[in-house]
Amino acid sequence: MRIKDEVVGWYVKHYLMPRAQVLDKPGHIFFNISGKSPVFVRQVVISESFFVSLEDRLIASDIKNKALLYSVGKRFGYRFSLLGNFVSRGKVSDGELLDNLNVVNKLIEGTYASRIDAKVELSVPKVIYDVHDFVVVRKAGGGYFLPLGAAAGMLSRLLNDVTIEGVFSLHTDEYDQLVYAPYAILKDSFKEVPSET
Repeated sequence: MRIKDEVVGWYVKHYLMPRAQVLDKPGHIFFNISGKSPVFVRQVVISESFFVSLEDRLIASDIKNKALLYSVGKRFGYRFSLLGNFVSRGKVSDGELLDNLNVVNKLIEGTYASRIDAKVELSVPKVIYDVHDFVVVRKAGGGYFLPLGAAAGMLSRLLNDVTIEGVFSLHTDEYDQLVYAPYAILKDSFKEVPSET
């Protein structure tokens, strides 16, 4: 499966979405992930250490700030999906939705992690990510804004279900596991489940 993922990632990067983000045009960054009309956005590049320090300081000052970081992240992920014109469940077939989710996962993997493995169960709906060396998480063990909240927002939009939430399920030296599903389902298996609708 790993070889297949590498081939798919290479195909997405070089043929399906070459230059999805064009950084060499002054004044804006050309962002075109959906294959539809291009979206012109200004992006500000902020270092990973900024997000690590932000999370550390906010959580050190008040443990409730984990929920704040998650909330902001989820709203960011949802709006990012809207801006990127990502498809959503009910507007395309489940097969096309899975194909698009795989493309988005490969884009995020190429930008934020060394590897991302996803298991998707549309019947629940539930997505389990094993993320390797994901930014912020790899340095601080946090990541409540990114990836936890941001991916919850993105998946809420893609799966057309605002009750989708995310939790850290497992942390090892090799990878971190994040689980996304509707709040009611996660609440049965995890003690603390954030909620932002």
